[in-house]
Amino acid sequence: MKCRNRDIKELLPAYAEQGLAPSVRLRVEEHLASCADCAGEAALLSVMTNEPVPDPGDAFWDEMPETVYRAVRAEAPKSPLDEGAP
Repeated sequence: MKCRNRDIKELLPAYAEQGLAPSVRLRVEEHLASCADCAGEAALLSVMTNEPVPDPGDAFWDEMPETVYRAVRAEAPKSPLDEGAP
């Protein structure tokens, strides 16, 4: 069964990062004890939070602005004036 408790679902990322006040953390833990759906999501978030993310390096960051600019330009609607341009 899919849990529909949006309040708890929104707290799960902060719970995984141990960023909740003790009273809120206790409320989340009480819910997790009785909800397999949220407990599974919390476990997955915990694994993802603890997985190290490698730095892609300077070349990646140096190219990022130009890559983003080209992608935005490619998605931009074409102006009728652009059709006659070389």
